[in-house]
Amino acid sequence: MPADLRDLFEFGPFTLDAEDGSLTRGGEVIPLSRLAADVLIVLLENPGKVISRDEIVGRVWNTSVGCGTLLFQIHHVP
Repeated sequence: MPADLRDLFEFGPFTLDAEDGSLTRGGEVIPLSRLAADVLIVLLENPGKVISRDEIVGRVWNTSVGCGTLLFQIHHVP
């Protein structure tokens, strides 16, 4: 898909490509798991809003997972 048709989120020096989950800073790739990218996408789609854990879990996993799983994805960068 051409870059101009992709869903890109730009925030500060970062760019997140929602299609493939790649995160870059100043053109340098930052390792990020797909699940962590999906959590970040949910947050970036809702700027300035408080998003509940249940909403994030429902959007990313579409099933019930423990709080530890979500926290791991938020805090873990490979």
